[in-house]
Amino acid sequence: MDTKQDDVAMTMGFRFVLATVVSVEQARQVVDILIANGADAKDLISAYVFLGNVEARNQQMADAEDREQLEEAPKRLANDSTSNWLPALEVFKSFCANHPELGKVADFWALHNMLRRHRQSLEAADALRRVSGRHWIAHRELFPKTLFDLLTLSRRAETNKKRNDTPLNEEC
Repeated sequence: MDTKQDDVAMTMGFRFVLATVVSVEQARQVVDILIANGADAKDLISAYVFLGNVEARNQQMADAEDREQLEEAPKRLANDSTSNWLPALEVFKSFCANHPELGKVADFWALHNMLRRHRQSLEAADALRRVSGRHWIAHRELFPKTLFDLLTLSRRAETNKKRNDTPLNEEC
């Protein structure tokens, strides 16, 4: 075969290989093979663009999986009757999914910040317990009820306190 036919066969083979690539590692291997075989710039550019597309697709799939897990957390909690005590983060994610009106973010740091303010009240209500190390477990029924009351009633109490603390204008 002459070199032109070799180039056509390599390009066709390259396009077929790219169609079967599913991971970033495989796409990088294809790019390395192209470089080793002296592929032209057009094929290398196509390979790098495809590599970026594979990375973006994998990120979208990971994001979709995270959203799916977040949506499934309340269902899994409802179906799990073996234990009422679950990791606090899992119960907190379920709480956030069930109460979007509160505007809470369902992640570790939101839980951490919430515990800084309401930990003692949740422990007193036996809705939250500390286990080995720094880990927390939450009662799947008591935690959401208690936390909802704490978040809504504490804001109302603060508002009422501010209203009662403001001096009345006696001249009126």
